Amino acid sequence: MSVRRVLRALWRVNVVEELQYRANFLASLLGTLFWIAMALLTLALFFRHTARLGGWDYWEVVVLLGVFNALTGVIEAVLRPGIGELVDEVRSGKLDLILTRPVDAQLYVSFRRLDLWR
Repeated sequence: MSVRRVLRALWRVNVVEELQYRANFLASLLGTLFWIAMALLTLALFFRHTARLGGWDYWEVVVLLGVFNALTGVIEAVLRPGIGELVDEVRSGKLDLILTRPVDAQLYVSFRRLDLWR
């Protein structure tokens, strides 16, 4: 099985699982939009009184904030949920079952559980 097919299947399972509860999906979406708006509002508040902050203008800080949030989001949404369960699986012996599957174990452990709203 190719890596692309495995990633696509894991992504699909996680999206379907997230969409299973529509109210939770809507609340998470609104919460994410709220925090993005609050971050931009905070920056606008700082730059309301000055044109540059530490040598950075408004749009440079917006881009920096966007890159930081994107990278943090990838780590929190993709890597942390799957790796967080690894300790319990080693302790309980469930990792042995994962290692016998016909898929790359590291890929499966890293990407099997996604938290899309992080």
